[in-house]
Amino acid sequence: MIKNLIIAPERKEGAEDLVKDYPSVREYFDDLVCKEIGCSFEEMVCIGVLPEHELDDEEGWEIESFFPHGAQLEITTLDEDYSARDFSIGLVRKVVYEGCVFVAETNASPYIIYANPKNL
Repeated sequence: MIKNLIIAPERKEGAEDLVKDYPSVREYFDDLVCKEIGCSFEEMVCIGVLPEHELDDEEGWEIESFFPHGAQLEITTLDEDYSARDFSIGLVRKVVYEGCVFVAETNASPYIIYANPKNL
């Protein structure tokens, strides 16, 4: 379990709102995000920028801002420009930190990083 990350409920609320407005996005969460992180959409949480990075990147433009300074991250691209039927998600990446999988997405906006709460 990773204890030094921050859960950001407001970011999860954004994902829930997105699914309400664009139902096809639910397939993205179920078929890609939740499979990678190993939990359901209902269980899934989002992590936030750590306080140690807030001066440099309070919004989360860099994946590293969600993890402690010096964290060894393994980052791979899952999709360069993921699109649901009625919404463009953008760049989707898999992030592995201390053996736990996270999914990060961005589309000309700060990253949103999804996590399995059992890993936090």
